[in-house]
Amino acid sequence: MLEPLADLQLFEASHLYRYKGDWLNCSVSEVVGKDLTPFARQMIEQTKDGPEGWAERGKSIHEWLRGFLTGEPVETDERWKPWTDVLAKQEIFSDNEVLACEYLICDPERSVGGQLDFLVRTIDVETGWHSVTLGDLKTVKTTKALSGRKPATAQLGAYLRMLNEHHRLYINKCVTVISAPGRCKIIEKDPDECYLAWDEAWARYSAGQPDF
Repeated sequence: MLEPLADLQLFEASHLYRYKGDWLNCSVSEVVGKDLTPFARQMIEQTKDGPEGWAERGKSIHEWLRGFLTGEPVETDERWKPWTDVLAKQEIFSDNEVLACEYLICDPERSVGGQLDFLVRTIDVETGWHSVTLGDLKTVKTTKALSGRKPATAQLGAYLRMLNEHHRLYINKCVTVISAPGRCKIIEKDPDECYLAWDEAWARYSAGQPDF
């Protein structure tokens, strides 16, 4: 697995990152969220909290996936089994070498911090060919919501840039894994498309920041 970046910290309560003693200006989610409409922001806030809110669901299922990938099972509430059971059956999570999971990473130049969900490597035993996949996990409340959930293209592009900065890794493909109760959808995007989407998101975000 990749070695953690020793000088990078995440303060979860405030969702702030600090690298080499300096606070980073923003997070990946803050940058990509800049494009949300006021209505979308309102709906996100309205459905966030409570036992059935997306915050609890997302946190629980992400913790389960980390335990599943690292071989250190995490006890998860039974109500999330329809989501976790379907994730456990996905080929992308089987017979792979886990390179990183819930991995803190940053872009010091742009002063951005983030946390990628998973990075796995598949090795073809016959040819020896290596394929590295960068992925982001999203959860939705119902199977009906699967069709409307967009891939995390720009978000994945941010992690691509950061991985290249710190580890010089070649990523073969990027995927957004969308989990619903009893169903799962995987959307694959070309790494170059993700990289471009992140640069465009960053340009829009930085254009709205004060020039001190």
